[in-house]
Amino acid sequence: MKKFIAEALKTEFTSVWRSWSYIHKDFAGDFQALEKAGSLKLDGPFPVIWKTKQKFVLKGTGASGRTFAYKSYCKLKGTVKYFFRLSPCGMEAENFQRISDCGIALPRLLAVGDVRKNGILKTAFLITEFAEGYSDGRDFTHLKNVITDRDLRDEFICRNLELLAKLHDNNILHRGFTPANLLYKLRETPDANGNMLDLMWIDIASCRKMPRFMLKRNITVDFEQLFRFFDFSEGDLLRYLQHYSNSTTSPLKTPEQLLADLKKRLKKRV
Repeated sequence: MKKFIAEALKTEFTSVWRSWSYIHKDFAGDFQALEKAGSLKLDGPFPVIWKTKQKFVLKGTGASGRTFAYKSYCKLKGTVKYFFRLSPCGMEAENFQRISDCGIALPRLLAVGDVRKNGILKTAFLITEFAEGYSDGRDFTHLKNVITDRDLRDEFICRNLELLAKLHDNNILHRGFTPANLLYKLRETPDANGNMLDLMWIDIASCRKMPRFMLKRNITVDFEQLFRFFDFSEGDLLRYLQHYSNSTTSPLKTPEQLLADLKKRLKKRV
């Protein structure tokens, strides 16, 4: 495996046919110690905070005291499709710069890598700083209903839609714009704009840059991913879509068109 230690990930570090890894130079010592101790595995010393059939996420602490989130794809469906193509972790790492350039807060990227054998992808991993003190947006949904304050919920949705508008203005479709990937932290006092929430996004592996005509064709997916977890009236949905439309510099559809498309998609889920 070729290892690259640097301040930032560069495209020339990655590969679609051999094993590779990038480690931020400030994290290199921690990474070496973690690998030597065999700590970065599912049955290791760190707690599992997320697990599916294909991947798991650990919350760990390095020797320096830095807390991190370690994501590993232990089982990859259809690995042939990743032949001459980056893993989901590799694609997510490349998205970090694109999303950051849109003015969206992300956890700091610490390490990422693909493991291959004869060009076939076997596993992949990605490590970021842990978003300490943040919770995910499911707290505002009917899934948890932890925060019932309507003003806070309204701020959470509207401000994330403003960020989504920046993404779309840069011809990027999120494709994973779910409350679980939208983090928030309550402030003790409002910021200069009167906001009570600090926002951060995680899990941006599915984001894709695409031509404008393709973005227009698929744009409703991002709204469906968010609003399917809420029980909003048609009037509320239109209000939120109008807020999104007012936030974008180049609307692809009117709020009314977005609402009509969204209602069709949500109806199919019932």
